[in-house]
Amino acid sequence: MSIQYQKETRNNVVILKILEKDLNQEKAPELKELLFNQLAEGSVNIILDLSQVKDVDSSGLGSFLFGKRQANARGGDLLLVNANDKIQSLIRIAQLTRVFHVFDSVEDAIRVLEED
Repeated sequence: MSIQYQKETRNNVVILKILEKDLNQEKAPELKELLFNQLAEGSVNIILDLSQVKDVDSSGLGSFLFGKRQANARGGDLLLVNANDKIQSLIRIAQLTRVFHVFDSVEDAIRVLEED
């Protein structure tokens, strides 16, 4: 798998900082595989830190949805943090604002996961 990322675990929450500039049709399958592997290892609460990502296409959005559905099916969740305006606009255009609330910080997202 060649997707570049950093992994950190805090309070049973896996934080994946994606180090790719683009999450497109080339990288989306790799992101899906990364998310699937984290879930298979028992991590049900995952935060995707998108601070380094500049652009996402529909394939990238599809991988976010895949991860969210898989996490929800296991009693967990997948949250997005630090998405730029362009990515947030794509989420709005795709009418996924009810599915994905984008958090401003990892700490805010962890707080929400701990409340559930």
